[in-house]
Amino acid sequence: MKITRLKSHVARLIEQIDLDIDELASVEGPHGGPLLDMEGWAKPSELLNHLMNVHSQISYWARVAERRTPRPIG
Repeated sequence: MKITRLKSHVARLIEQIDLDIDELASVEGPHGGPLLDMEGWAKPSELLNHLMNVHSQISYWARVAERRTPRPIG
């Protein structure tokens, strides 16, 4: 089903982003020390806005699905 495939794909992408960021933190500069400390991120606020938007959407749909789930009687 398309929805299952897309949700699975998004989950894999998010997991890969997490792994890549961890790996970035371990890349050393030519004179030692984390290269990310020296270079930082290009447009960090733009990246964080994208992440917050994704978080908001996933949270919204999770709440919608939770509300639609039948509650046990008793």
